[in-house]
Amino acid sequence: MHLKKSAKVRDIMTTPVITVEFGAGLIEAVEKMNKYRIGSIVIVRSGRIAGIITERDILKAIEHKLKLEQVKVENIMTPDVHVVRDDATLKEAAKIMGEKKVRRLPVVRCNNLVGLITSTDIVKAVAEGLLTRDMHLYFSDILFR
Repeated sequence: MHLKKSAKVRDIMTTPVITVEFGAGLIEAVEKMNKYRIGSIVIVRSGRIAGIITERDILKAIEHKLKLEQVKVENIMTPDVHVVRDDATLKEAAKIMGEKKVRRLPVVRCNNLVGLITSTDIVKAVAEGLLTRDMHLYFSDILFR
């Protein structure tokens, strides 16, 4: 099955999204990331996206010699998270990723978190032949420049 140019984010997004509550300790977040073998974790507060932590954020905390067992997720998370709607096209998602220089986008429907799309998801779709050649070239240009 080849996805058309109108293929939607929901067609390849990852679900469910692994999250941790605002106020949780960084160690809890790291344990979940290790358990689920993921490179980021979404921070939620009252059911809404409050931020995201990536492996890079954790490395920065280590570099600054923070006592990781005392760090709360809100102290190192990126609070201004770029998101994409689940009905957005893959082209729209890739454009956001390229412009904002991010590799992960939480996916929302009616402002509720429903998935996560990553550059890895797009690469998998390309590798599995789920994207047309034109779409593959477009994504390569946006994501891997």
